[in-house]
Amino acid sequence: MWEQIMSSEKNQKIILTMVFVCIGVLIFTIVSSALTSPAMYQNSINYLDEKLANANMLCLGSTSASFIVTLLPDDSGTPIANELAQLSGYILLVISAIFMERYLITTLGLIATKLILPIGCIFFILSIWASSKAKARYRENAIRMLIFGICIMLIIPLGCRCGREIEKINEQSIEMALQDARTADEIVQSIPEDGKNKNIFEKVGEFFSSIWNSASSAYDWVREVLNNFLKAVAVMLVTTIGIPVLTVVAFIWLVRFLAKGDFMKLLIGLPDRRNTVPAPKTPICESQENDE
Repeated sequence: MWEQIMSSEKNQKIILTMVFVCIGVLIFTIVSSALTSPAMYQNSINYLDEKLANANMLCLGSTSASFIVTLLPDDSGTPIANELAQLSGYILLVISAIFMERYLITTLGLIATKLILPIGCIFFILSIWASSKAKARYRENAIRMLIFGICIMLIIPLGCRCGREIEKINEQSIEMALQDARTADEIVQSIPEDGKNKNIFEKVGEFFSSIWNSASSAYDWVREVLNNFLKAVAVMLVTTIGIPVLTVVAFIWLVRFLAKGDFMKLLIGLPDRRNTVPAPKTPICESQENDE
């Protein structure tokens, strides 16, 4: 009985249509619910939350360190204070990028499963019932939508994975910058508490005296803090902005490569014209002689 059903071309088309309809419905409902759940991307979300906390601490620490440096005598630390203040702008850029990745990590999965992949299934269905000329075009568009939908779902998780590996390599630099940020924030927060009994300059002087055991002077400490902050901010810019941009570029190149005509012909089962040998042409002279 099954052989009789499958022997008819129309029945085969109906069965394939039902299969792709079921696949599209499953993607739109069950798969979409799974891929848009925050639990699916918990590792990436935890990584982004941790990076956001570090960026907030660096922003607060750079502001506090800039305030402390301005209290040095003879304005010797003013250039460094200005550099520390300018770092806040770059850190705010990092924070904005983290928030964007935090929201896109589930939004891209929603777009892929609710829009792109179901459209791909529709193209597959159209290729089943289309004419021989339009069949290849519909199937090619379906495969392109499938590749594109999978790629956009992997952009943020893959970028977070690459960023985590880079930060592991530079973990010591980031930790030193965070420690300097905490130290600067603590000294600034402790100033108002002793403001009734001590001058603010005396408090800052005691702070620099306490760190002179590890640095030759207050200016050396300030320069070391700026160096640590620059390294940490550079790593964050690379992992938060550079890596996602490179990931998007890589996926665009991959989609364009997979969407090339020769590769798509291989996927949809069309022969490659370059491999077909043209039939030899009969010379006109010989054909006329044969006719005579």
